[in-house]
Amino acid sequence: MILIVSDKWYCSTQIASALVDVLAGEEVLYLAGLARFSLSPSYPRNLKYASFPILLEPEYAVRPTLDQDGPEAYMRLHRCVEGKTTSLPPCDRNAVSELLARAEKVILAPDQNIINAWAVWKLVTTLGGADIEEKLFIVEGLLFYPPELIRDRFANMFQSGSTGYERQISPGKIKRFFDYNFDINSSAVLGKLYQSVCGRHPQHNMSKYMLQALYWLQEQEWVETEDVDQRLQQWPGTGRHAPSEFWMLHGLGSVLSRRRMMTQLFEVGLVEIRRENPIVEHSLLGYTISEKGSAYLGRLHKDCRDPDLPYRLEAWMGLPEEEAKAKISSYLRRFFGQQKRKQKL
Repeated sequence: MILIVSDKWYCSTQIASALVDVLAGEEVLYLAGLARFSLSPSYPRNLKYASFPILLEPEYAVRPTLDQDGPEAYMRLHRCVEGKTTSLPPCDRNAVSELLARAEKVILAPDQNIINAWAVWKLVTTLGGADIEEKLFIVEGLLFYPPELIRDRFANMFQSGSTGYERQISPGKIKRFFDYNFDINSSAVLGKLYQSVCGRHPQHNMSKYMLQALYWLQEQEWVETEDVDQRLQQWPGTGRHAPSEFWMLHGLGSVLSRRRMMTQLFEVGLVEIRRENPIVEHSLLGYTISEKGSAYLGRLHKDCRDPDLPYRLEAWMGLPEEEAKAKISSYLRRFFGQQKRKQKL
């Protein structure tokens, strides 16, 4: 049996239609619905503050996300026979593991977003057990491609262990290495700073782009709430860096993360929402940095401001994995080491 795994169902339907003749006579199942599962970072507990900055290999737990059809996450499963697609009972975590074990060949078919390629790979290798890599293949990202191009991608798919295979997975690994280690150090070092300036707050967790957005908002003084998303999407940095191949990283965060980080900055008291003209009842609402936000930034090392971080991360993602990790480790040690020393003064 051949199992083709996609992060989105529309990818599976396009693939099934394009490969009818290519896979004739084979038992082929299509598994899709990555959003049904959450790859949650698992951080070690009880780390001493003296141990920071720290660099670790990321660890993730596969957890179900709640769905309107029930509390247990599932992935959609379909069988395609002679061009006809038939729905099968949805799969929970155990059923996915059983399918991966039964398959003779597992083909990862993510969409164009290179981060999703890593997520599909991580989910499959986590649920598939120790021997899963021996039967893994990956195709270059797919999204609304004509059938002939889909067939070409499958004819030239990459087997686990090949250079092409690693090239599909590595950028996502590199980004997750940065995110995981930024977050664990931020929780300790920037979390300690937040407590000293603002007190305790259960929702405080300063992400890499929340921090840069806070610097940006300080410089803007006031930004209409409806304009924030577009302004952050068109993030120029310092203008010294040209965008590279990873188009999905352009801007300060994704659509969802931009909205979430502004909400979080507001909830923890670092930004405020006020009217453009306080004495005019129906004037526009906008974000402005709060007194706590200004005090917080005033306690940061000057090098914590890094408007070129999205472009820097792009560049690292294009490097060989070990070289990228070395550069990221150096950056994070300096970033959090300098800040930790400043907080002692």
